[in-house]
Amino acid sequence: MSFKHVRSFVIGGLMGVVAGMLLVPRIDPDTRKRFLNKGEEVIEKASEIVTETKI
Repeated sequence: MSFKHVRSFVIGGLMGVVAGMLLVPRIDPDTRKRFLNKGEEVIEKASEIVTETKI
């Protein structure tokens, strides 16, 4: 799999997460914080993988 495919996959996933967050009708603040924290972890891990793939 090329870097372009990995990048497209990551961007698509992030867009899905953002769409999901926007479309959730009502969400309590604790759940929102957990989603945001997990999203940050996923972005960080994806960045590490992409960086490793480049090398």
